[in-house]
Amino acid sequence: MRSRSTGSSFIYLLIIVAAAFLIYSFYSQQMEDITNLPLTQVAAKIRANEVESIHVEGNTLSITLTDGDEIESHKGHESTVTEQLRDLGITTEQLANVEINVVQPPDWVTWLSAGGSILLVLAMFGIGYFVLRQFQGANNQALATGARLLSVYHSETGLKFWIITEADRSVTTVLLPEDY
Repeated sequence: MRSRSTGSSFIYLLIIVAAAFLIYSFYSQQMEDITNLPLTQVAAKIRANEVESIHVEGNTLSITLTDGDEIESHKGHESTVTEQLRDLGITTEQLANVEINVVQPPDWVTWLSAGGSILLVLAMFGIGYFVLRQFQGANNQALATGARLLSVYHSETGLKFWIITEADRSVTTVLLPEDY
């Protein structure tokens, strides 16, 4: 009896931790009210000499304009920001007028993101295990009280079928779920 209580508590703990990581992930991705522009418009602002600096973190670009405003943009993951800006027609001289800082995201952010994903997967397995245990408990109770038994099986070819034994144990039926 004690192990069932401990197992249920562990499942609930996993669910709560996974929910907390999902909430954190959702809110951590929401930014302040910063204008988000496509990279082509950022290139146009560089050509017009309106960009003071670009701060690159991953694929996110935080851009400070010469008037002090801040905008945000995103680059593709396949190449660097300078390569992508050159592909958009920005010259080396125009890039020289812009301070570009590239920052690697801290390791804890990567671990936190991975941890959230791993906990979510563990929570899903935990929920599946919990449901399976509930079905097993229902069948064990049916055996003890003389109620109807239901078992679900899968053949080697992936065909799902049910075996149902009536409460009085007089008939056992094998059928496909769509035949029920």
